[in-house]
Amino acid sequence: MTWFVPFAVLMTAAALFCVIHPLLRQHAGPLQGPAQSSANLAILRQQARELDAQLAAGDLAPADHAQARAELERRVAEEVAAPAPLVQAPPQRLLAGIVALLVPLLAAGLYWYAGNPAAHAVMSGSAPPLRPDHEISAAQVSTLLQRLADRLRNAPDDADGWYMLARSYTAIGRHHDAELAYQRLIVLVPDDPDVLADYADAAATAQGGSLQGKPVELVRSALALLPDHPKALALAGSAAFERGDFKAAANWWERMLPALDGDAELRRTTLANIADARQRAGEPVSTTTESPSAGAGQAISGTVTIAPELLKHVTPGATVFVYARAPGGAGPPLAVQRLSVGRWPLAFRLDDTMSMLPQLKLSGAKEVVVGVRVSAQGRATPSPGDLEGHSQPIRPGTEGVVVRVDTRRE
Repeated sequence: MTWFVPFAVLMTAAALFCVIHPLLRQHAGPLQGPAQSSANLAILRQQARELDAQLAAGDLAPADHAQARAELERRVAEEVAAPAPLVQAPPQRLLAGIVALLVPLLAAGLYWYAGNPAAHAVMSGSAPPLRPDHEISAAQVSTLLQRLADRLRNAPDDADGWYMLARSYTAIGRHHDAELAYQRLIVLVPDDPDVLADYADAAATAQGGSLQGKPVELVRSALALLPDHPKALALAGSAAFERGDFKAAANWWERMLPALDGDAELRRTTLANIADARQRAGEPVSTTTESPSAGAGQAISGTVTIAPELLKHVTPGATVFVYARAPGGAGPPLAVQRLSVGRWPLAFRLDDTMSMLPQLKLSGAKEVVVGVRVSAQGRATPSPGDLEGHSQPIRPGTEGVVVRVDTRRE
């Protein structure tokens, strides 16, 4: 025990030097935060919710759900890995003082909580019983955040601290608290489009998911500062879609596409949303793919018809899901296209660009069944009242497929 304390003090001092030295120097970070990452994470969260909904409805096997969730979690980890300074700043003397005080206290506290202080007493035979559980509870997380909030009351001009608090509240689902933190942050950093877009997202979540009102005003402010801000463009499109302005929604989302060149899957998801919005607006939708070599020869195309007696159950603007799945219904769909009810018959085309998972593609299947589901609510999971139809097993690459909607789910 005699050697451990001075060694721990020495290591803590070295760590403090590495952290405090840069804070006491004049430094400058990029003015813009991780706008691209924020937009990507918003899309990844939506995909995760859809996977969970399919599992709950029984449309996705647990093993396939676990595989898909693991892939999404990997991509989320990649998105949040890169740090992003908020603004250009002078030497952070106040923050350096806080760090100098808190690091030793947190190090000692964490060691006492998560380490093994009793190990030093083992040699004397007086070791107390070890804690059976080292997991941090939700109450402890709330306590840590409360301490951060208390420190910010004494340092109300610490923009980085308020941003950290707001994001932390968002991460644990305390959306109203996150909105309050953003309200303080926006006073300190009124012209940062990243902050404005994140604030809009938090404000929308706090009011039940609607972007109308204050959230859309924040989005407009972000776009006025940076017209090509990816997350602000995504939110602007969602707000337009929510109020039924499908043409505007498609236009906003199309402006996102240049920022998605580095992520083919997110680009395909956005293109599918654009196609859906265009069709809802009554505009022509191109069925060509951006990459003809990506399984284009294995595409399936055809039309969807409906039994006359079911037409009375189709509501205007209902969503039509066309998908290809392995015979027997095992596993997630290999390709999905989302359409809107218009004039029957409806044309469709499925190819590898519409796959849900990169390792499960239409071109890799020997046979598939094309299914159709008409949903009045536009839900990704089946619900009572949905209209459905299926084809016979066919091979990828088949053209002229006709799928008849002839069943109403009870």
